[in-house]
Amino acid sequence: MVYNKFKKMKKILPILIALYLVFSIFYLAPTIHAFGSSSTNYNLEGEFGIFGGAKGSTNYKLTDTGGGFAIGFGSSANYGTGSGFQYVIAEVRELVFIISTTSVNLGALTGTPTSTSHTITVTTNAHDGYQVTVIEDGNLRTGGGDTITDVSDGEVDAAGGDEEYGLATSKSG
Repeated sequence: MVYNKFKKMKKILPILIALYLVFSIFYLAPTIHAFGSSSTNYNLEGEFGIFGGAKGSTNYKLTDTGGGFAIGFGSSANYGTGSGFQYVIAEVRELVFIISTTSVNLGALTGTPTSTSHTITVTTNAHDGYQVTVIEDGNLRTGGGDTITDVSDGEVDAAGGDEEYGLATSKSG
């Protein structure tokens, strides 16, 4: 009779051990958490590898790597980051130049001064900014080949009967 009980126990024991292991893995193992943090100026993803990630804001950029589970490049409209062993990202500088029109229509030229405006908009993410230079390639020309000379005395004045033109610039923003 003892032998029969031992035989039954021998069949049940592997099942009990398997159940114990499954229970231990899913219910007794410590829970791993990775907490992210964010605001309007930054977003830090939680890292549950050894350690690492990319942190930054408008005033700083920090990367550290000690291992990780997901490697490669990740980005959104406001950031780009790489994970893995010091994933290096080269910053791509962008310059956007918008000119409102490529021609200026002064209408029919008469003895009265005529003016018009033109808008150039420039934006960039370059840390050292940008410079816009406006130059001329000669006197003002009409489609028929007629020319009007540059202002010679610093002010456009039709009272003297002179034909001349001038250009003024202003900065906004």
